[in-house]
Order: sequence, then C-alpha cells, then structure tokens
Amino acid sequence: MSQRDVASWTAVVSAYAFKGHLDCALHIFDRMPSRCVVLWNAMVTGYPQSGYMQPAEELFRRAPKRNSVTWSVMVHAYARLGHLEDATIRMPQQSIASYTSIISASVEKGFVESARKLFEELPQYDVVLCSALISAYANTGHGKEGLELFRKMDQEGVQPDKIIFVSLLDACANPSKSSSAAEARTLHKSVTEAGFQQDLTVGTGLVNMYCKCWKMLEVCWKMLEDSAGSL
Repeated sequence: MSQRDVASWTAVVSAYAFKGHLDCALHIFDRMPSRCVVLWNAMVTGYPQSGYMQPAEELFRRAPKRNSVTWSVMVHAYARLGHLEDATIRMPQQSIASYTSIISASVEKGFVESARKLFEELPQYDVVLCSALISAYANTGHGKEGLELFRKMDQEGVQPDKIIFVSLLDACANPSKSSSAAEARTLHKSVTEAGFQQDLTVGTGLVNMYCKCWKMLEVCWKMLEDSAGSL
C-alpha cells in the first residue's frame, strides 16, 4: 500500500474483521495514529460476529464517537445473544425501528418467548414490525406463532402487507408445521380481501401451500383459473 491514509487502513481492518481475523485487525487498529468512526464500527462489529461480546463492549466504551451504526451493532448483538434487557437499555432511541431490530434478531436466534414478551409490552407497533416478526417466525419454524400474530393484527386493524402473506403462506406450506385446512382457507380469504391474490409471488405461495400440505388440488385449480391472467 503506497499511501497509508486512514481510508486505506480502514478498508484493510474492516476486511480482516469481517473475515473473523480479529487478531490481525486489532494489530493494525492499535497502531493507527488516528481512527475514524467507521473504523471503530468495523472493530465493534467484528467481535460479536465471531461470538466475542466482551471485547466489543470494551471497544464500544473506548470509542470517542458513536453513530447510529455503532449503537445498532451493539443492540443487535445483545439481541442475538438473548440479552433483551441489555439491548433495550442501550437503545439510543426507544423507536419502533430499534425494537424491530431487537425482536427480529431474538427470534432468529431462537429466543421466541423473550421476543414475544417484549413485543407484547410495546405500547404501539406498525406493519413493519409485525412483518419482521412474522417473517422471523416463518423462517425459524414457528408458523403457529406467526398466525397468532396475524390474527392479532386483524383484531387491532393493522393492515398486512405482501411480505406478511408470503411469509405465512411459506410457513403453512411446511408439512411438519402445517395448520388446519380451515386456517388455510381463512388465510386465502384474507389474501383475497387484501387484494393480493393477483400478485404473482403471493399467488405462487398459495399454490405451493395447497399442493404441499393438504393436496387440495381442486381448490388450487380453481384458484389458478381465477388468477389465470397473472399466473
């Protein structure tokens, strides 16, 4: 490297940290005459990604300046470890976006009950948070919890988006976690009422759900005829 400026060394340290070569990253980091916030963020991010929380906390405390990325990294790392209390305490702002990050990360790591408890304690939530939580439920084999949240949204008048329907349909298409045929029809009805039946992605999810789980081919065929213009 012909010119050892901050930007160049930051790129090198970031690459080492991203790949998990933390000793190499720290060796360069400690010898740099000046460090920008991007560099600090790279180091703070690298340790939790490799499973080391204590060094990340120490760097976080040492950082002379923190931005939204710095805070987000730490909050997300605590949530992934199931330390929801630490995550919420360290949130710079008690916003729905921050809670969305915490709850999604918690579910992805298997802390479903803790995430649901935190969600239920929120004074308000929006479709983005619901979508993130339902997607996380679906991706981790907790389709039943996703359907329960969907019903709660309906009761409280929160309008579902396309991502929510795709996630729920995918969860219901898993034979080991499938719900009843009646719930499938109810979900199908909700898709139609929300105006998403003509959507290619949602329509494909409906076909997949029926064919995989309940083998209700006559229902699937009727849906295909109704949506022939799009599918």
